[in-house]
Amino acid sequence: MVKKFFEELNKNTPRELENLFLEIDELITDINPINLMEYLSVISIFSEENYSDSNFLQISQLEYICGLMLKKKYNENNNNKIAPKRIQKIQDCINKFFTLWTLSDYYRRIDKTKSNKENEKNIMISSLSINYGIVRGDAFGDQIINQMVGLFEKYDEWIMKNEGFTIREAILFFEKIKERYERLLNKCRNNIINSSEDMVNELINNKDNIKNNLPLSIFKKIFKGKKKNLVQSSAAFLFDCTYKGTLTFTIESFCEEEDITNVESFRKFIDRFSSEINKDLNKKFKYPSDNNIIRERPIMRYNDKYVVSNLSSLISTIQYEIENDMKKNKIWDKYQKNKGDYLENRTKVILEQILPSSKSYESLLYDFVENTGEVRRCELDLLLVYDNKIFLVESKSGLFHTPARRGALKKLENNIKENIEYAFEQASRAKQYINDNEEAIFYDENGNKVVEIRGSDYSEVFIINTTMENFGEVATSINKFKQMGLYNNDEYPWSVNINDLDIIKDFIEYPFQFIHYIHRRLKINNRSNEIAEIKCNDELDLFIHYLQNNLYYDDCEEYNLVMIPDSSEIINEYYLSKNKDLIIKQNIDNDFKRILIDIEKLNTFGYTDIIVSLLELDGFTRNEIIDNLKLQMERTKVDKKIHDVTSIVLNNPNDKRTGIGVTIFTALSSMRADVGKRLEGYCRLKKYQQKSYEWIGICKFIDDPLWSINEVMYFKWEEEQNLHYDKLVEENLTKPLTWANKVGRNDMCPCGSGIKFKKCHGKN
Repeated sequence: MVKKFFEELNKNTPRELENLFLEIDELITDINPINLMEYLSVISIFSEENYSDSNFLQISQLEYICGLMLKKKYNENNNNKIAPKRIQKIQDCINKFFTLWTLSDYYRRIDKTKSNKENEKNIMISSLSINYGIVRGDAFGDQIINQMVGLFEKYDEWIMKNEGFTIREAILFFEKIKERYERLLNKCRNNIINSSEDMVNELINNKDNIKNNLPLSIFKKIFKGKKKNLVQSSAAFLFDCTYKGTLTFTIESFCEEEDITNVESFRKFIDRFSSEINKDLNKKFKYPSDNNIIRERPIMRYNDKYVVSNLSSLISTIQYEIENDMKKNKIWDKYQKNKGDYLENRTKVILEQILPSSKSYESLLYDFVENTGEVRRCELDLLLVYDNKIFLVESKSGLFHTPARRGALKKLENNIKENIEYAFEQASRAKQYINDNEEAIFYDENGNKVVEIRGSDYSEVFIINTTMENFGEVATSINKFKQMGLYNNDEYPWSVNINDLDIIKDFIEYPFQFIHYIHRRLKINNRSNEIAEIKCNDELDLFIHYLQNNLYYDDCEEYNLVMIPDSSEIINEYYLSKNKDLIIKQNIDNDFKRILIDIEKLNTFGYTDIIVSLLELDGFTRNEIIDNLKLQMERTKVDKKIHDVTSIVLNNPNDKRTGIGVTIFTALSSMRADVGKRLEGYCRLKKYQQKSYEWIGICKFIDDPLWSINEVMYFKWEEEQNLHYDKLVEENLTKPLTWANKVGRNDMCPCGSGIKFKKCHGKN
């Protein structure tokens, strides 16, 4: 049935797409193109400000219309009125066209495949192509501006000579356009609202007059809604009279009204980034993934008038286009070196802000012994130490070329190799060096020892790859590209675009969140092919989903695909409004969060292992720990004695590296000297009894109001038979929790997790 549906779709879609294309082409023909683009852009901006799911036109759809305009020839006398019905028809056709194009692109590529492997490869290629045609923007204005200043300021002399403006002037001109648009759009909006309210008030005040001159049915229709509805209806009517001149400008009028003193530099800036209608551009343009000159020159020009349909497209384009011009000049090699240094430095700064008490070491050298016995001097961009965690970071500033973005396999393979795989190999070599040597020594370029690392002191080594380009689903689904033969290693780094890392920094409340996120994130990268695929087009979607849902999908073997929802609306709303109250915070119970914060404050070496283990617990177990803590505190409060309670997530009998227990002691501060030893001894014995891999001990002194907990300890190892401990367990502890002899796959797990056995401890 599904196959038949797709066969019919594939059969009918090309004809339907062609008809829609011709209809859109006709709708934008006999009309002034610059006026139409202004009209569409203003409505899109007003619609976008409402953060609704039914925005008028997306950026990619506006760009598509621009692309069609640039391949057409317009008659100078085309000044037909822009009717609302025409606008609605354009929107309907564009939405349908994009939907059909997306479906047809998928099916066109998989229709004739002969194997599942080839089928999956073509689906990934289609996904890249569609994302290239639809997805826009991977950073915000402030980030891009700061990045351009850091990259180009050293080359202002070259930019001025070859472009006609400096990078600071380019940023100034962009900000002047932005400020002008914001001012005029606000004026347009206020004029519409005020005029519509006046019109409705006049209508209501003359209700009797109107009633006597209108049929009753029409009168009731007009006044059946509230005043607010009437205002909205009249506002739509008044828009046609108000929008003109909001976004369009001439160079002369702009310079005069916005106090631009360097008119010649402004003219060259506008000319460099504008696409002129009626100049035979975009001759072969037809589909959203085709080459579209508007991506390189996002300012539309018709005669002497200009309009910027989307400001984010303009600011994003400046860096790429200046770089494209540099490639034609010998300065390119020097610039690339500076670009790499900039990325490394920015990576270091951001990670130090996320992990403020970390120690970081950059541009390191070390002597690695190859399998042949040859000693090789190797490089590492950044080594960062936080608690008992090591971060090995390699930064790559290479390009993600347009053909690769659209699914050209050879180019894609090269881009993955240069920016992700090579970074992993470099950092992985450093990881092996640390593991193979009792004392791993790193040097600076002058041969001076910078830092000495004892690998045995650290519980985990994370490999991070930062990139200047946003690799989107290539980075979030790198394991799928391994299956396609485009990535050759069996392990993957966390590959993240530098601007995404900067945004993650803004949303991180506590350093431990970042540790846990990477822990969960790498589990997705390195998950088995036998369990559910996690589908996601952007790193920030995964991160926001982590804050909301903990990113736990270890047991989703029943499903073929898990789709991570788009988070752009959440992030856009926060950055565009700059309202700190809109920031998404991790969904953690306040009492549980206080425990995590205090564990971090106690700063016991290895505390991040404790926090990660606690964050791995499900909501039921977390609540149980909080309830048990409060209950024991009440008991100590009554009799002034030490009380304890233990929560256990049972281990899998077939795996010695599972199972976790949490023991809580409550006491008075005066008992501090004795209670620590008692807690440690009890935890060790209880851990042995349960044969659990991990155990956490927590102590709370009830007469200390400043801390939610006062002491914490952590034990992690595989338990082996110990006759001495067997005797102590028999003498001091009750029987351990045991597994039922017959537990059905669909029965509730005996560990008390509240989920089915097959999804908990029934997985071998």
